[in-house]
Amino acid sequence: LFRELYELAHKDDDLYILANLTHNPDFSRIAYDFSARFIDISANEHSALTMCEALIQKGNSVVLCVDIPSFLVRWFEQLLSLLPTLSGKLIIIGLPHNPTSADLFYHNVRPEILLMHAIPTMVIVTPGTHEELGTLLTHAHAASILSYFHINYLQRAPTIEPSNTIPRLFEPIEYLQGKQALCIGIGEGLSKAHQARLHLEEYGYSTALLSIPTVQPLNESALHKYLHAYSAFFVFEDDMLPLKISTKIGNFIAENLERKIIFRSFHPTKNVDFRAATLEILELMVQSNIIPNNQEWHGK
Repeated sequence: LFRELYELAHKDDDLYILANLTHNPDFSRIAYDFSARFIDISANEHSALTMCEALIQKGNSVVLCVDIPSFLVRWFEQLLSLLPTLSGKLIIIGLPHNPTSADLFYHNVRPEILLMHAIPTMVIVTPGTHEELGTLLTHAHAASILSYFHINYLQRAPTIEPSNTIPRLFEPIEYLQGKQALCIGIGEGLSKAHQARLHLEEYGYSTALLSIPTVQPLNESALHKYLHAYSAFFVFEDDMLPLKISTKIGNFIAENLERKIIFRSFHPTKNVDFRAATLEILELMVQSNIIPNNQEWHGK
């Protein structure tokens, strides 16, 4: 994240970055090189949104980095009141965190995501890799889109390049094409989907890999082209994203396909052994006659 923000600040002299330097010492390089446009909110977190408003009114854009989920819960009403001013000039980034007792009250999910989800104009982005984060952050800033970036523990996997053009907000990112099934990753779930896909490839089954980084709004029309290409769809969710995106995708597929298909969702914290998850996928595909029964894996 720090590399991506550094590059963004380097390109735009009107961009300000607000972050808690005490909790995130990695921001120190940004704070030093862009000292006039970096504001440490360690001691005045309660004034962060007021500072955002003042900066935006002067014609600047702002990236507000939040590492304590309860921050936006406490100041949500103020955020709502400032939306007319902030819209189009504010990007909020939810950083990975170690859960506190307050966060555990929300069952270790990101509680502020539910509040961001309640704002119709808020675009929620869940990049699955550092590369996705950098590209989509640049796009959101250039397009002046009010957005919330949910950053879980990003992986470098998949190490392959997207097969479509430069990733853009609202569009799925296609990594690999396949013939028999489609593995879909959301946020941190992308690395899990990639692991499952690799396991399927080990057994000789051609599987595509797709990332859906923008979950609000969910671009259902962009999924149309994948509906008729596959008979099995497997969605791997982000473990801290309480929006049930897999349910929305499943409902969309059911409403737009008359033929019988396989749909199964996996949750990272509930399906730790992804080799076992892969075998479950294979069993489902055999039962639906999508692939032949292969004794090499059957029953393992």
